Amino acid sequence: MEKTYLVSCLAALCLAAGGCGPAQSAQAVQPDALTAKQAMGDSQQDAVCRAPGSRGTPLVVDWPAQDRMDLEAAMHDGVAVVRYECGKIELLSECHAPGSYGFLGLTPRAEVIRLGNVDEIRANLPLQGAALVANLGAEIERGQVLDLAVMFAGKQRTTVATATKAQIVGDCAGATHFVRGAFVGAFAMSSGTKGRVRVAAEIFSSGVTSNSEAQRSAERRDGDPNACSGVKSGDDKLPQGCSAAIRLELVGLGTGDAASQPATPAVPAELEAQMACPDGMVASGGKCTSDRAAPYRCSGASTDECKTQCEAGDVESCAILASMHEAARNYDSAVGLHERACSAGLAFSCSRLGVMFFYGSSVKKDTDKAAKLFTLACEAGDADGCNNLGAVLDMGTGIQRDRTRGAALFVAACNAGDAQACFNAAVSYRDGRGVTPDPARAATYLERAKAGGIVALFERGCSGGQAYTCWGLGYMMQHGLFVARDVPKARQLFERSCPAVQWACESLTGLGAAKP
Repeated sequence: MEKTYLVSCLAALCLAAGGCGPAQSAQAVQPDALTAKQAMGDSQQDAVCRAPGSRGTPLVVDWPAQDRMDLEAAMHDGVAVVRYECGKIELLSECHAPGSYGFLGLTPRAEVIRLGNVDEIRANLPLQGAALVANLGAEIERGQVLDLAVMFAGKQRTTVATATKAQIVGDCAGATHFVRGAFVGAFAMSSGTKGRVRVAAEIFSSGVTSNSEAQRSAERRDGDPNACSGVKSGDDKLPQGCSAAIRLELVGLGTGDAASQPATPAVPAELEAQMACPDGMVASGGKCTSDRAAPYRCSGASTDECKTQCEAGDVESCAILASMHEAARNYDSAVGLHERACSAGLAFSCSRLGVMFFYGSSVKKDTDKAAKLFTLACEAGDADGCNNLGAVLDMGTGIQRDRTRGAALFVAACNAGDAQACFNAAVSYRDGRGVTPDPARAATYLERAKAGGIVALFERGCSGGQAYTCWGLGYMMQHGLFVARDVPKARQLFERSCPAVQWACESLTGLGAAKP
């Protein structure tokens, strides 16, 4: 389906690790027992060190408190940059890329992530995983695991989707990735046993009860789950007592050479933002693992693999398979798969399904149902869903018109890193659409849209016939925002977008007496 003025088909976001919607239940993995030599990390284990790709989502619960405070400071000063390599991660606190972060609160949810072997500990905890393996070597051999209880309450995210090494400034020696976002909330980690599955509440409520010094070294906790329970979906401020960094979303720095940039991922960016695994590993149970016994998120390399994992119960694989069908314009097959994933709580699929009902793509057009699906997606923290819902509220399509709430949703989606939503929020505050005109606030949202590459995005989308992006490009030309002012060209773009985009029709009306 062609992208329209409502949707960025593959916009990056989902705001909770392991799924855009409700948490997938954690499963205890039971890999083969390791020898003590393997557990201690000898040369045999070093040989399977997992190299991270252009994207990564490592846990940072093993970071010392001071290191996580340094991360918070770095994200306050600009877009944070790290060195992320095989089994290693280092914050480059004196290096940053231009840009800033917003915050989007989620409906809090708790889950348990179980790291069941050496490979998983090292891959998911790249800062101190090797040290934990060394301390827990004998315990791992006897069936010990690391149980991590997390309560995700929100995400800090920047609109900056790509950055090159030439764009970063400061002491940046060794820089490999920038921090696109950080999931925050509360967490508690302690050692457990393979044969006993614990729920999050039990892990959060337990004290330091480990008997050995090695087990006590694995104890980590930060944030208050009770404080997290008060966070509301759409909140735009970090909650006190519930802002501990849990997982980062990392994107590789490019060289500036287009030919060297990573190809568009087969997995939709919204899903890969939740879990991107090192080479040879798959996303399953909220972690990266080499164990393929349980259902896992397919790679998107083949429809057969995705179909197998979808049927095995991995809803993200259903969504990926649906996206593959959409790319092939086989919308009939995509609808049923998105319905299955949305029913299981995957916000990405709820948003995509809403688009299909809004435009009647292989389903009977139903704008009321589309608005309900956008609401479901937005409440689960999906940026596209919030942006879409804001648009239908602004227009009053399939839902009672409420431009004030629409503007608030544009802001929420902007805080979640959606550049188009930032542009929509800027227009709302620039033109007073449901809110009091506020040029300073509009300028802030415009800068965040610019940092997210809005000009190139609109130019590329309009060339491909996407009505919303043609309107956006026309609006920029009308007002001389980031491009040369060209009212006649703006009029042509508005005419091209109207009536598909109501905003374009309104812009044409406003140009009635306008002069070049």
